[in-house]
Amino acid sequence: MCGNDRLESGETCDGSELDGQDCASLGLGSGVLTCAADCTFATDQCTAGPDCGDGVREEAEACDGTDLAGESCSSLGLGTGYLACSDLCDFDTSDCHPSAVCGNGIIDLPEACDGTDLDGASCTSLGLGVGTLACALDCTYDTTGCTACGDGTCDAGVGEDCTNCVADCGLCVSCGDGTCDASEDCTSCSADCGLCVSCGDGTCDASEDCTSCSA
Repeated sequence: MCGNDRLESGETCDGSELDGQDCASLGLGSGVLTCAADCTFATDQCTAGPDCGDGVREEAEACDGTDLAGESCSSLGLGTGYLACSDLCDFDTSDCHPSAVCGNGIIDLPEACDGTDLDGASCTSLGLGVGTLACALDCTYDTTGCTACGDGTCDAGVGEDCTNCVADCGLCVSCGDGTCDASEDCTSCSADCGLCVSCGDGTCDASEDCTSCSA
């Protein structure tokens, strides 16, 4: 029987008995939910909730569409990146990148590396030959341990053989190896190194046959 303050079959409410419902639970915002004389909800005192998705930020909405209330990843303390609005009108921070903390062993943009984490890079992958790639204190690559054949420096510690590096690389030379390389002055190399000689320079070097050297 409608009007006895008891919720019975077919009734949505009865008097003060609202079956635990209120404006908010019905998705009608705030306000006061009451029961009409026919034992149905009277929602005239409810304020309709915000319409998420209409592009206008209202009441409890943190954002709506492109309306971010002037917020950004930075203003939320989440570093750099792009703040967006979800379908529920909450902030979507998935594209925010917290400010990098160099030295925590985790690569955060814009760090190239951090500690022992080199992000899979090596001297070879960086086109710097062979050797040991490290991470500097500023979280950039330390390439001082990388060497490349052809850079004009004979690096014996990383496998470059300075006695035959000319043939391998074209730049590493060794005065005294018996071969006059392009950068060596072969007319005077015997005096400097003792091995590079030039037949016809008027000097009979140890490796020359002096009986025919004058010719």
